[in-house]
Amino acid sequence: LGAFDTVRTDKRLTAARGRLAPVAQSIGEVHFRLGNLDAARASYEESRGHFEAVRDLPNVGRVLQGLALTELAAARFPIAEDLYKRSSGICTKADDPDCAARAVAGLAYAQSAQDKFWDAAASYRQAIEAFKALGLREEMARSEIGLSEALAGAGDHAGAIEAAMGAHREAGGIENDDVLWRALTAEARAIRRLGDRPRALRVGRGAIGAPHRTEAA
Repeated sequence: LGAFDTVRTDKRLTAARGRLAPVAQSIGEVHFRLGNLDAARASYEESRGHFEAVRDLPNVGRVLQGLALTELAAARFPIAEDLYKRSSGICTKADDPDCAARAVAGLAYAQSAQDKFWDAAASYRQAIEAFKALGLREEMARSEIGLSEALAGAGDHAGAIEAAMGAHREAGGIENDDVLWRALTAEARAIRRLGDRPRALRVGRGAIGAPHRTEAA
């Protein structure tokens, strides 16, 4: 924070808004990690103002996602939902499909946090298709896990199992144990809600191995 603040207060950069913007964004990220949500919010807003001044739309969209994540951490879900929607629109307008896909995935999470499960499911499906087109397999698998959880919340347990199994297969393909245990946990939870406890236990036991491998690594 000290180093970033030294750059931000450098009088030679007073008018260089394009250079100040990522500095303020980085300060916001550090404050977020420290749990200083008000400070994070203020730094993100400063960064957004700089990016808007130099008409850098893709980075305006990304800063809005940082703000949205801050609001999620503060449990202000409707505000986060609105910020993700704004980010999605800006990133789409700027023709930045990666930024737009991440905004839609965040939107889905914010909707699910408010029990808007069918809206969340639709957003997750949109994110999955976008990540697939971009070849971002991990992000696609994580969105499939989110889709599984949203469908389970909506009562579509068969659909939740199918989505979790898709994430399970993708996690195996990319050899990512973090995604794997989350996928298996979502799958086991959905199977249990359908009443097949023996199968749910088998899948759940399979999930246990993944974090053990991560710990060993």
